[in-house]
Amino acid sequence: MPAPYFHLLGHIFLAVEACEHNSSLASALKSAGFGKDKLSRGKELAAAGEKLIDRKAEEAGEDRIYEHNTHNATAEVEMWKSTVSFRLNKALDDAGLVKKTLGDDIHAHNHTVTLIAQALRIIGMIRTHPKIHESLGSERSIEDLLIRGWVLLNKVYRNTQVLMAPGAAGDPDHKIFDEIAKQETAMMQWIHELGRATEKVKEPTLLGELGYVPEGVGLPLGGTAYGVPLHQKAQRDDLPDMDDLRPDPGWSAGRQGRNRENLGKGWVKPTFD
Repeated sequence: MPAPYFHLLGHIFLAVEACEHNSSLASALKSAGFGKDKLSRGKELAAAGEKLIDRKAEEAGEDRIYEHNTHNATAEVEMWKSTVSFRLNKALDDAGLVKKTLGDDIHAHNHTVTLIAQALRIIGMIRTHPKIHESLGSERSIEDLLIRGWVLLNKVYRNTQVLMAPGAAGDPDHKIFDEIAKQETAMMQWIHELGRATEKVKEPTLLGELGYVPEGVGLPLGGTAYGVPLHQKAQRDDLPDMDDLRPDPGWSAGRQGRNRENLGKGWVKPTFD
């Protein structure tokens, strides 16, 4: 199953924007085999992806309930971003670094795409830039900040995914959905290529700016974040055999028990499969 449409689109938009504003990042990716042609393709995908959002609403109808839910979910991410902004401005005497972390110069045509890209930048920068995460206080405090941002982002992804799917009163066979499926496939392929390139980039802070942090780089999301994927997995799994029940870590294990199954290596990079 592909990653949510807006998740892919936000990552691509951020990657292209980051490379256009940071020649060192673009150069590092070029050395890793991800050159100007790939970035040009990413820019095309980002533009096409945003156009499809508007076309789907115009041609195949909107789900007003999920449109409202999306507005609420993005508002929560904006409040989280304001919290990060307040804490960074209070702790860091480096206006340029704060501005870069918050991604205030990132502007897509679609507001939700802009906010997703900014949130991915914030999470990436906190995880990879020592000056930033050292200024934010205790390990638990940083974990909580990262976890909340990631969970709120996933709430946005869930609601926007419904917006890109056939509505209850819409036509499920409308041609726009074939175009959306092709766009998702193309975006996922591009992200996979980007992921392979990032594994060859040795400067963690550049990867944080990119918003894509490979496994083993920077801070893991940590804490209860290890319980989040387990909980999501439990929601998708079939019911267990009632005659063969076994202990299983629950939602709160990461916070209360610090269960080793939850602690592991951590959920340290986006999953697009």
